[in-house]
Amino acid sequence: MFPRASWYVWSIAAFLAALPAKADSDTLPPIGRWHFEHPIKTLRVGNANDLEQLFTAHRYSLPDIRNGQPLPRVYLRRLVDDLHHVAPTGNREALFIRIVLPLVARSNAKIAEERRTLAEIASVQARGGTISPAQAAWLDALAQRYGGDPKDLDGLLVRVDTIPASLAIAQAIDESGWGTSPLAQETNGMFGEHAVPGSAPEEVRVASANVDVAAFPTLLDGVLAYMTNVNRHHAYASLRALRAQHRREGRHPDGYALAAGLRDYSARGMSYVRDLQRLIHAHRLEAFDAARLAKESGAVLVQTNR
Repeated sequence: MFPRASWYVWSIAAFLAALPAKADSDTLPPIGRWHFEHPIKTLRVGNANDLEQLFTAHRYSLPDIRNGQPLPRVYLRRLVDDLHHVAPTGNREALFIRIVLPLVARSNAKIAEERRTLAEIASVQARGGTISPAQAAWLDALAQRYGGDPKDLDGLLVRVDTIPASLAIAQAIDESGWGTSPLAQETNGMFGEHAVPGSAPEEVRVASANVDVAAFPTLLDGVLAYMTNVNRHHAYASLRALRAQHRREGRHPDGYALAAGLRDYSARGMSYVRDLQRLIHAHRLEAFDAARLAKESGAVLVQTNR
């Protein structure tokens, strides 16, 4: 199922490339570009069985994550094309969750980094301080990406925030058919995002639905694009408002509750919301909201033989 809301791709690459890397000795996180703090190793898998063995070699299991073990930094670049052959069903579902969870955690870590920098700038301005030209340029670029006002930092902080892993995983399950959808495998998009014709880096036409679906270089790019869409589009303002309320109350945002703000993500409306909530409950996805990436390990990018 594809959302009625479209994710817009903005042409700010040239502007960002010219953005100074530092401001007042503080590094500004790049906006819309990936950067890795750890050494990167590339490994290759041929099929789902190879991927399962790789996860096992990295001691990556869902029971361990539920018990508080950190997530290994293992990021699959593309979905393996034989997920539908994995049996029994429970094994296939667990493998897909293990694929998605590090991608969601990494995307959330990037957004959290942007949020911390934004909060620091807001604090400076609240004390009557002056931000540097580089910080002002970074703020303008951030506001453009998230559809906010660079002069309304409180409003921007409502937008620049993480998506609970439970909710993101439930949507990936529903939209991609547990990673078995040919379209998800072709586009690296597990969230069925529409593209505005001519604006996306790549587009895939779905003839039966008469829509252009956004395609991405990697699964990481697709996950970050989905989060940007939820944080930007007017259709999901109620989700952002509820998340901000949770923050004010000192609570971690609740994915089960925030699902109610995604009624307009699908033509199924509240039926879609209830399906997401059932997935969160049935697969105990809320346990992954507290999952954090391991700090000491390097990143592993996993290529597939496709």
